[in-house]
Amino acid sequence: KGGTHSAARASTVARWGTSRPTNHGWIKRNPTETAAIFCHSSSRTCFSTSTTSSSSSSLANNQRLELYQYAICPFCNKTKAFLDYSGLPYNAIEVNPLTKQEIKWSKDYRKVPLARHVTTVDDTTSIDGAIVWKGSDAIVDGLLQQEWVTERLKDKLGDAMSLEEFAEQAEWVEYTNQKLAVLLYPNLCPTLSDSYRAFAYVNSVPEFSGWQRFWIRSIGAFAMYMAASRVKKKHQIQDERQALEEVLEKPVQHLTRNGAKFLSGRSEPHVGDLAVFGALRGIQGTPIQREILEQRPVLAEWYRRMEEKLQR
Repeated sequence: KGGTHSAARASTVARWGTSRPTNHGWIKRNPTETAAIFCHSSSRTCFSTSTTSSSSSSLANNQRLELYQYAICPFCNKTKAFLDYSGLPYNAIEVNPLTKQEIKWSKDYRKVPLARHVTTVDDTTSIDGAIVWKGSDAIVDGLLQQEWVTERLKDKLGDAMSLEEFAEQAEWVEYTNQKLAVLLYPNLCPTLSDSYRAFAYVNSVPEFSGWQRFWIRSIGAFAMYMAASRVKKKHQIQDERQALEEVLEKPVQHLTRNGAKFLSGRSEPHVGDLAVFGALRGIQGTPIQREILEQRPVLAEWYRRMEEKLQR
């Protein structure tokens, strides 16, 4: 029901930092994705309100999709935007960034996002036979090979666009990976106190104990501040706010020039819309996100429409 992968296919999907062909064109693996050090959101099960009678377009009762995440990680959030739009049920599991206990089962890959499609037989979860996707682009590409995913998407897209048109959006995915996401942490954590405030999310993660919350926020804030500083140095960013403003001109100009509701230019968003929206949703409720949207009415209206499309 969930589709299968050959050993060669699984090996290809798991490879990081390379380009590879898919049914939807060439996608370049994003080496900067590993810059996402810490993020927020509690472990929870998410279900779409939309349903379908086709057994091929839904997970079997003994199957589940797990997404291991940091909740303010832009790459985790662009993955969740795809899952939410597709109406796929999934279990979002917050990873302790200090111990990474939640992903101890993954011996060779200790980063997020990390997704696992598992099957339970006789109340026993079959980990050995699980399909694992590593990294946001690999997760989306892998899911687009599954019939239970593509059938849902076809119903969702209707006559707005084909599945191929929905998926072939390397330009906007690369824009999100290489430009937008790179600038979010430096703008979210320009100082240690800003970084500490960003880690307030840990107080709402029920799976973390009081001591875990204290240490994650204390150590994590410093680590994320240092990571943001390294990103600035690596990309030679002198003024992170000015750099972000320049990068945001691309979607603003695209939406203005085309008078479109979405970056897709259609009545439904495509993978590029979901990538950009997901990265920005990861900083929802923060001063920097409010500033981004308040100063750009065209982008704010697009963001509102995206929220409506992804409502579960």
